[in-house]
Order: sequence, then C-alpha cells, then structure tokens
Amino acid sequence: MALIRSSMRWLPLLLASLLLSACFWWGPPREYTIKGTVMEENDNPLADVLIYATGQVEKSTRTDEQGRYILPGLKGTTVIRPELPGWVFLPPYKQVHRTSTVDFTAVVGAVLSGTIAVEHSFPRSVVDPFQVNYGPQAVGVSWPAAESPDWYEMDFEPSELIIAFEESVSAQEQLKILEDLGLVILDRLAILNAYLVQVPDRWEQGLVRALSAPGIKYAEPNGKVLALGVVQPNDELYGQQWHYPLIRLPQAWSVVTGDTSIRIAVVDSGVKKDHPELAAKLDHRYGYNFVAGNDDFDDDYGHGTHVAGTIGAATNNRLGVAGVMWDVELLPVKVLNERGRGGEWELVHGLLYAAGLLDEPDKPRNPYPADVINLSLGSRAEMVHLRDAVERISRETNCILVAAAGNGWGPGVYYPARYPEVIAVGAVDYNYPHQPQRTRYSSYGPGLDVMAPGGDIHNDTDGNGEDDGVLSTAYDGDYGYKEGTSMATPHISGVIGLMLAAGIPPQQVREILQAASMPLGPAEFSEEYGYGLINAYWAVNAVEEMRLVVGRRTGNRVEVVKETTLPAKGGSFELIAPPGEYQIMAWVDVQRTGDVLEPGDYFNESDLITLESGKSYTVSGTILELDSELTLPPTRLLVVEAGAP
Repeated sequence: MALIRSSMRWLPLLLASLLLSACFWWGPPREYTIKGTVMEENDNPLADVLIYATGQVEKSTRTDEQGRYILPGLKGTTVIRPELPGWVFLPPYKQVHRTSTVDFTAVVGAVLSGTIAVEHSFPRSVVDPFQVNYGPQAVGVSWPAAESPDWYEMDFEPSELIIAFEESVSAQEQLKILEDLGLVILDRLAILNAYLVQVPDRWEQGLVRALSAPGIKYAEPNGKVLALGVVQPNDELYGQQWHYPLIRLPQAWSVVTGDTSIRIAVVDSGVKKDHPELAAKLDHRYGYNFVAGNDDFDDDYGHGTHVAGTIGAATNNRLGVAGVMWDVELLPVKVLNERGRGGEWELVHGLLYAAGLLDEPDKPRNPYPADVINLSLGSRAEMVHLRDAVERISRETNCILVAAAGNGWGPGVYYPARYPEVIAVGAVDYNYPHQPQRTRYSSYGPGLDVMAPGGDIHNDTDGNGEDDGVLSTAYDGDYGYKEGTSMATPHISGVIGLMLAAGIPPQQVREILQAASMPLGPAEFSEEYGYGLINAYWAVNAVEEMRLVVGRRTGNRVEVVKETTLPAKGGSFELIAPPGEYQIMAWVDVQRTGDVLEPGDYFNESDLITLESGKSYTVSGTILELDSELTLPPTRLLVVEAGAP
C-alpha cells in the first residue's frame, strides 16, 4: 500500500509532463520560409512573376528584377505555384512542408499533352492461293496416322542416359564412377563434362543410381526432340507466299536484302543438298550430320529443307519461291532422322557445333560460328543437358538462338524456346478474312517473345477453302506447303539476319524485335501473342520511337518547329510548344529521313490550330501506315482540344 501511495504522489507530475510533451510534439505547426528564383530557359531572371502559396497559410508575392522571391510565415503542407500570363513554368508547382529553396524555369509556349495509339493493317496476298490452278508441279506429302498432335509428347531412348559431372571431378574419377555404376560409355562431350551412356537395365533404375553417386551434376534420359511442322501439298510462286507481305518484308527489302557474310545454322533434319533454290547457299564443307556421325547432311525427311527455304531460298531469280534473305550462307546441321526425331545428345552437339564451341579431338569442328541458330524443333520436357548448352552459348558467344514455341495446342512454351536465352516464336494464320490470329496449335505462355506466319492448313471448317500454309522448298527438289511453329521460326531467323546485315548489333536484336512487333492483343505484351507479329520493315530500321511534331506539312515535306518522342507502339507525351498557327503531327519516321514522309511510315496530323502561350491542349488520335499516295482518311485526323489557361 505504501508503494501505491508513493506512486500516486508522482502521478500529477507525470501527467503534467505528458501534457507538456504533447504540446511540444502536437502543438501548432512551426512557421517556415520558402525562397527561390524564376529563370528563363536562357538563364535570364524573370521579374514580376506572381508566386502563390496555398495551404494552411495562403499568401503571395512577386519576383524582383533578379527573379528572386521569398515567402515567410508558412505553416503545414503548402503548394507553391508561379503564374505570369503568356508563360509556362517547369515544374508547374511544388509541394513543400519546411524551409527550403524552390526554383522554377519559365518558358514561352503552350502545353501539349495526350496519348497517341498505333493502328496496323494486315495486307492480303497479291494472289489468292486457293483460287489458282497449281498444275503438275504441286507436291503431295502427308503425315502418317500415328503422327497426330499427341505425337509431340516427350519420349526417351529407353536404354540411354546423359550424365554430367561437376567441374571438380577429374576425368579419371569420372570414368571410375561410370564404371562402378555399370554404365557403358557411348560418347563424351568434354566441353560440358558430359557423357552419353547405355544402361544395362531400365533407364529409370540407372537414373536412380546415377543421381545417388558423388560428383554428378545432373543425370537425365536422352529425351527426344521433334520437328514442329506439318507438311501439305501445293505449289511455288511468290504470289502464294502470303506470309511475306503480312510481316512487311517487301518494305524491308527496300532497305536490305541480306549479306553473304551472315551465317545462319539450320539445326534440323538436314537440307536437300542439290535443291536448285538452296545448293548455292549451303556450306557444303562444314555442314554435318550428327545422327550418322558424318558430313552427309542431306535431308531425308523434308522439314529442314522447308525451313532453309524460308530463311534463304534463291530470290529474284524468276524461279520457285523467295527467301526472307536474298543473300545468306546456310550451315546445315542434321540432328533429326528420317522420321523427324532426334536425341538430346545429338541436338546439343549440333548446337555447340553451330556456335563454334565444339572443339574436341574426336568431334567435328566448325571454325566459322553461326550468327543465328534456327531451332524449328523442341520438346515439352525440360532437359538439363540442353539448358547447359544453351547457357554456355549465350555466355560465351554472340550467337542468337531462335526456336519454335511448339505445337502444343495450348499453354506451355516448349524447350529450348522457353529458355530466357532463346527467342521463342509462335505462329499466326492466313489473315483473310480477319486480322492475324494465333493458330490453334501454337503453344503460348510467359516465355513467348514474338509471332510470325505459321499457317493453319487444317482450319478449313466450312469447306470454303479459306485455309493456309507456308510455301517453301521441298526435299524432292520441288516446293510445298507446311504449317507449324517450325514454319514461323525461320521467318524470325531470316529477319534477324536482315537486321544484322543492316548493321544492328546482336546485343540489341531482342529489344528491337520486341519494339518492332505489331501487338495483336489488347496490351503491348500478352501470353497469347508475346510482343506481337514481327514487322520486318521496322526491325531492319531499328524502330523504337514515335515523333510528336509541332510544325506544318506541305506534300511529303514536314517543317519541324518543336518535337518530342514517345514509344513506337504509342503512349503518352508532354511538350511545350511555341505560340503560333501549327499542325500537331505524330510520326513513326521508319528510315529517319528527318523531314520527308515516305510510304510505309506511320503518320497522322491535326488541322491547323492556333496555339496560345500559357494555355494547355490535349492531343489524341491514332497513326496509320501511309500508302504509296501518302493519303490519310480525313475523318481520322488527330484531335486537339484546348483547355483552361
């Protein structure tokens, strides 16, 4: 009780202390002062600018001859705002809550802001391929019944494993471990510390034993990779290659048609050696067959020949079909057999060989690494050995890997396309009578990068012939249609080859491809379409920006008075424009001509409008692709609306 009575004596003092503290911490806000200067863009002081302070205390002052001002006696949070008729200030205002210096820059002009969108059109083929009499040159090839969509499921070589060791395990120790496990060495890949081995019993049992052994980095079945294309009969002729105008290749060819110094590896089922459209393009000396272990890369399946023709068939020669690249060197690397199947072990060898990293005494060597590796193949299942090779290539070379997203009929991008180091390509269909759409079979998901034409031959649901395929070279020396993400992938590999020929550094290719694609979904990126359908014309010109121009246009000449930039796919902007009578123009100047409009540019403009200094204007609208006449629909011009001063 005594203790309680003692505490009670101190309670009034404690309460008084707390009350004083509260008054100190939560009492009336302290006063503070704001000072600063207002300067013109050329650093000259601006006098007589009215400076408002709005908040708990409201007051104002004006700048002196030196552009200086001071606002004492402010409390709490305050907004400081300058104002002078005919002038615009940057920043337009500043929020403060304690003593500080706030400076402003004054400019003469009108404030323009708004959002510009981009609208793409999708041209049809010059000739309708389904109203043409193809004649006797058409090629007829079809899938065996067993090779249905379910055929793309992952399977394994039942008696083989791929085993890789940690770097710390010596070669002698590796051999001893494999011997102790009862495994027979079939082949070795020293660069990845890996072996292809045969197991005496089922691969599952061998895998369990291997994973329990010390020093082993990974062990996995020798998984199968499959070609991702579908073959269909039809004819040659560029008019039937609807897929090229769709991605703006004719426009891109006006800039660059290729270069024989660009080397693209076709890691596939081989390439027909003597096809009249391909023979002169092939590297016959260093082409290699990893299925048979010799230099006979001839195609006995047809898939690789079709892919190679899309990349680089002889073009502008009055024969057959056109390739994306008119000039290119093709390195054929055979990793798929006569049924379009191949082992992971062979695929990894082919990848490292194409990239110039296979340098072992008992292996073939490619002294001229490819600039681009086309992989129109894949598997649903991730394979660690394959990932190891992909990471090695990405880390040690400038080689660009391009792979098919897969024909999975749903979500889930296939491997190796799914690896972040690889550009994953999905497929769109023939764009008549609608805008391009993802084909039913094309896999999609977060790993998807871009889309290209793959065709959809079996989408003829109503019997009216509105189906399509990609036309290219066939392995019997003729021409034929196929469909698949396999057919989409060489379009991207070829466009990348054109980009490299145009001088774009390989390190910038992926970013430019994304910026130069035409979104097909509601957003710039979607899991269904990636960044959209590739625009080859934008890609070879490294288009990444749109210009927002204040000026005047006469014919195809643009007088630029003031401008800013925004993303090529559209977006928001803000610009201080000089007063006067001008047009507002939004322009994707594809070839960066500076002041000359050209067909293929994306453009739109407003009517002449008088811009008043100190007023704000909102600009909105859509830019469209210019045709050969540079015509614009008069009802679609940019809209400029004046706001309050």
